[in-house]
Amino acid sequence: MQNQHFYQLDSLRGIFILGIVIYHVNASFGAAFSEFMARRLRRLYPLYILTTVVQLCLRILLNETPGITAKAILLNVLMIPSGWIDDGLPFNTPLWFVSVLMLCYIIFFALCRLSGKDGRRYMAMVILLMLWGLVLEIGNFDIPFCYNYNGEGLLNFFAGCLLLEAYSSLDKSYIRKLSTLGMAAICLLGAFSIFGVFRNMPVDMRFVITFLICPALILAALTVPALSLVLTLRPLVLLGSISMSVFFWHAPLLKAFTLLSPWFGFFIHSPQAAFLAYLLFVIFFCAFPLHFPQHSAQK
Repeated sequence: MQNQHFYQLDSLRGIFILGIVIYHVNASFGAAFSEFMARRLRRLYPLYILTTVVQLCLRILLNETPGITAKAILLNVLMIPSGWIDDGLPFNTPLWFVSVLMLCYIIFFALCRLSGKDGRRYMAMVILLMLWGLVLEIGNFDIPFCYNYNGEGLLNFFAGCLLLEAYSSLDKSYIRKLSTLGMAAICLLGAFSIFGVFRNMPVDMRFVITFLICPALILAALTVPALSLVLTLRPLVLLGSISMSVFFWHAPLLKAFTLLSPWFGFFIHSPQAAFLAYLLFVIFFCAFPLHFPQHSAQK
């Protein structure tokens, strides 16, 4: 029998041994993959892998096979198709943010370890990471861990950390005033956009969303009684409870809806009607599993 070396098995052995090493030495480094990461992975990974497999099957069914390689499959299974060692997109395209989010969690954990209980050091590192994210988002580099995706993820993630610190440390009446001013600025921005004021101005809405719209809405939701009351209405609370499922499923369900819509074309007479039908399809699909825990509890 001719001797043959299987380099694939070497690689597989290397991955397994690396996993064993991480398991053995984890405690020596202060539990670098802490319980928080474990909880997040237990919550996100099943939905991530399910929607990824469904989207992959639908792409194959529709003969959309370019980009489906062994490397791409491995990166998708490992939850690192975007922002880590490749500038690609996952099979379930919107989930690039989940891939980058996992990296942001690791960076955040390292930041907390390095800053200790020094609040000023923590804030300085958060701001530096935001600036680094801004550089990456503008620079569009083609370097592992320094892709455009990383910039968008870092900027928004650590802007959220900065917002949390502001909410925790500032007087709530002061925050209410800031959020009210922010909401007024959003309304003014919307009015200007309707009348085309920004048509010839270099306004990047990504940064407007990050630094104005999201912070103002979040702070207003927490401090303005009228808005808080609206956001606690049951239909909106239910929508919030399925929002993560909607995010994970909306791309695969779009392909499924595209396949099924010809069968229901007799009542979808316009793009607007089709779009509304798709939204209802996504919401009902994601809301349906909510009934199972109730039934099992009753039994």
